Amino acid sequence: MMYEQRQLPGCLLGDGCYPQLQYLFTPIRNRQTIAEERYNKAHIATRNTVERLNGILKRRFGCLSKKLATKLSTTLLIISACAVLHNIAIFRYEELPQNLEEEFDYNQIVQQEYNGPPNVYGNIIRSEFIIRHFQ
Repeated sequence: MMYEQRQLPGCLLGDGCYPQLQYLFTPIRNRQTIAEERYNKAHIATRNTVERLNGILKRRFGCLSKKLATKLSTTLLIISACAVLHNIAIFRYEELPQNLEEEFDYNQIVQQEYNGPPNVYGNIIRSEFIIRHFQ
């Protein structure tokens, strides 16, 4: 809601199972230009970094690997607290628990595709972004 109302700066990255929105950027299915290819590569590289961090947080804090039976506001506090504790552990040079440094094969992730109606305004925003940053 805050992104929709432009109350937060920036944008979110989503995978292909989400619709392209003015604040949620998704990969392009049928790339037709070099700029679109560059955009997709940057999008995937950025999302992979975030997914790796999510994997580390889930393995360091097992509660994040399960559905939390808490109110949304409490869940957000738990996730934030885990991120803060993770940053403190990094600052203190604490080792990651066993098996945390295993490589995760992101090719194993099954990518679903969004099959709903296209968001024309969202697609225009993404196209302008690609022209501005990837041509």
